[in-house]
Parts: sequence; structure tokens; C-alpha cells
Amino acid sequence: MFGNPLLMQRRPLVEPSSSSVKLLIAPPVGATSVLDYSASAHVLTPIGEMVLSNAVADPWGGARKVIAMDGAAGAGYSLSDHDDFTLPDVFTLETWVYFTSASNHALLLKWHATNDALREHLLLATETNVIWYYRSYSNAAPMLSAAAPAVGSWVLITLVRNGSSWTMYYGDTPVSTCTFSGSSSNTAQEIQIGRFPVSVYSLKGYLGAMRLTNGVAREPSQFMLSSAPSTS
Repeated sequence: MFGNPLLMQRRPLVEPSSSSVKLLIAPPVGATSVLDYSASAHVLTPIGEMVLSNAVADPWGGARKVIAMDGAAGAGYSLSDHDDFTLPDVFTLETWVYFTSASNHALLLKWHATNDALREHLLLATETNVIWYYRSYSNAAPMLSAAAPAVGSWVLITLVRNGSSWTMYYGDTPVSTCTFSGSSSNTAQEIQIGRFPVSVYSLKGYLGAMRLTNGVAREPSQFMLSSAPSTS
């Protein structure tokens, strides 16, 4: 049999459905609190000072408020462990983020609550000026890395796993790829958004939206680029 083996490992495109969305943080117009609008309705526990703000326009140029995060040590959101966060071998994670500082690491999403155990996380590593996606023990090489996006503007960072093929995008542009066929980890610990519980790796800036879709490797045309995702 002939053909590119990496392409042969890719799964066919599936049209996302509301049931495949396992986490959806995207405050609608008029929101007064930060909620998960997926069908699972996971409870987000705020730790520190985060507020809904109009200090910057939302990623789509509309009137939605965005989540302002001050970068204080340990500040962010925690979610209780759930099977939704045991990632399958096909998933898509999208995060609209606006960095206001490059002076410290900025954690976007972390699947494990301790510092030295197997974990997965998406992190802006400022001393090397890159975005990293780790699936490893401490100090191991990241699976995916790309030059950090600019401070002071919105960027949609998307991670797509499709079988053993992994791609990271800025907007609709692929910026890093790798192959890995192992399973993802969910070690019965809290899920962290914008915070690393045992360090100062907290997001300083704004979070516009985050969406996790399991069982679907979204194509760029399906990313939440041109319009905000529906929360109804």
C-alpha cells in the first residue's frame, strides 16, 4: 500500500455537535459571572481576582466582556476532575488569549494539580519566548512549541490531535506539528485554567474564550475565529 503514513493515520473530518463540546467558556453579552456553557456545565471555582471586563474589545470586535486575569501567584480557575477531561486520541482545544505581559510564565490549561507528576499543560514560557505544549515529567522537552505570539493583541491558540498527528495553530495557521500515539493523562486531579497551583505561573492578561471538543479534530474553518461560539 502506498501513501503518506502520517496522512493515513488521520481520522476523517467529523462535524462537531453540541454533545462533543466538553468545556465552553465564552461569556455572552450581558454575562455577570464566568460559567461553563457546555452541556456538562462544569463548575469553575475562582481563585484570586478575576473579573469580567470591557477593558479590551472581545476577540470578535463585539460587546462581550472578557475575563481579566491579574497574573497573581495561584490566581485562576479550578474545575473538579471529570471524565470529560480524559482526552481521547481525537480532540480540539481552542483558547482565545490576550497577553499583557511577557515578564513571567503564563499557564493557559493544566490537567494535573501537582508539580512533579505526569501532566499535560499549555504554557507561555517567557524566558524562551515560546508557547509550549507539554505532556511529560518536569524539565522534559515539550511535544509542541512555537514562537510566542505578540503581547497586546488577541490570538486564538488551537491544539488539534487527530490520532497520532498533533498540530498547534495560531489563528488558522499551523505553527507546530508532531506525532505521538500514546494516551493522554487525566490523573483524578483538579483541572487548572490560567493558574499553576504551586508556582507563580499565572496568566496576566485576558481570556476571551476556551472550548474543548472531544472526538473531533476540527479543521480551521470550524475554529471559533470569525464569530463567538453559541452559548445557547
